[in-house]
Amino acid sequence: MAGADGERLTLDAAMAGAGSAKLWLALSGGLDSVCLLHLAIEAHARRRLAGEPVPSLHVIHVNHQLQEDAQRFEHFCRELCAALEVPLEVRSVDCLDHRMGPEAAAREARYRCFCAVLDEGDRLWLAHHRNDQAETFLLRALRGAGVSGLGGMPAARRLGRGWLERPLLGIGRDRLERLAGDRGWCWVEDTTNLELRYARNRLRHTVVPALETGWPGAAARLAETAERLSESARLLELFAAEDLVRLGADPTRLDCASLLALGEARAALLIRHALGRIDVPAPPRARLLELLAQLGAAEDRLVEVRWPGGVARRWRRALYLGSDALELDWPAWVAARLAQWQPVPKDGQRVALEGGKRCAGERLRLGGMSRRLKTLFQESGVPPWERDNLVLVRQSGSASLVAVLGERQAWVADGWRLARHGGAIVRGEY
Repeated sequence: MAGADGERLTLDAAMAGAGSAKLWLALSGGLDSVCLLHLAIEAHARRRLAGEPVPSLHVIHVNHQLQEDAQRFEHFCRELCAALEVPLEVRSVDCLDHRMGPEAAAREARYRCFCAVLDEGDRLWLAHHRNDQAETFLLRALRGAGVSGLGGMPAARRLGRGWLERPLLGIGRDRLERLAGDRGWCWVEDTTNLELRYARNRLRHTVVPALETGWPGAAARLAETAERLSESARLLELFAAEDLVRLGADPTRLDCASLLALGEARAALLIRHALGRIDVPAPPRARLLELLAQLGAAEDRLVEVRWPGGVARRWRRALYLGSDALELDWPAWVAARLAQWQPVPKDGQRVALEGGKRCAGERLRLGGMSRRLKTLFQESGVPPWERDNLVLVRQSGSASLVAVLGERQAWVADGWRLARHGGAIVRGEY
């Protein structure tokens, strides 16, 4: 869809989809986000004049503090939003994360800011366009991505409590440049976008122009290919979701025999799907195939395969999937985990409680019997690596356990019950 009517129809449809919720626009100060801001304001005005429900517009600018021009970008965004009478929120972030490169660290910090401002049902619009999609496709293809990765950036997806949307994905960069020139819109140039040490810039300034010379319209065709692959990826996700239901519907625990019976390709798809359900990154393909090969070996030994961000373990003929996060910060984790729960006596009398780590030899009174926790965990099938993350709750000043709370299960002592409550029950003094 080309021309002014194309942009108008695209933005009007996106604005209608936002309803009357809050709509956030991400503004860097560059050409793309400035065009999105102006187009959104125009679409908003058209709907308001037509008497249609409209969202409240808000702008967010993230200052990454990575270059000398960062303050200039922020100042430009402040002046632009003041002139357009749109409320602006500025967030400054620290992107010095030595675990990842500057681009990845900046993206992670930026998305944390986005999640922080989104309330339930809010929308966030990003200015990614067709050329960005083509570059993303090429970058991921060069890294050996599969169908899901080659599907590129989705036009819409959940983000935190709201939705992230990209209404310009069908519009090319050249069209935005002409539009801004015709309308006299001003923006700021980010000189780092010219630095060829960044992979995306090398594609943008060398590879894609060469492709366009040899194959006019190459960027548009690449973006269309990404869209078709995205459709295929969605179908595969539905397929994997059905397999997960057949295997018990728990994405953190898969029966090994049933998993291996699916065959290598289908089992690998299911594992990737299950990891996505619990927000854990999927392993590289070679690591995933290694995991499947080990699962098919001796059934009586513990299997553990790790990768950046995730870990898979086989125990008692089941595959357990989870994050490879470091040991939990106990006081902080306990307070967060127990904030919604409080064991109280059956007679309703409230007492002071405290939580702590597991030690050797603890017992819990269940069904009129004093049970050793080790035996209880073995009988209940609690994996060994999860036992040290259980929270033991005692009545203050008493050695007797009131409850044991875990990720999957909870055990409550005789004479107590587990009830919802607004306050934390942990003192944090361990």
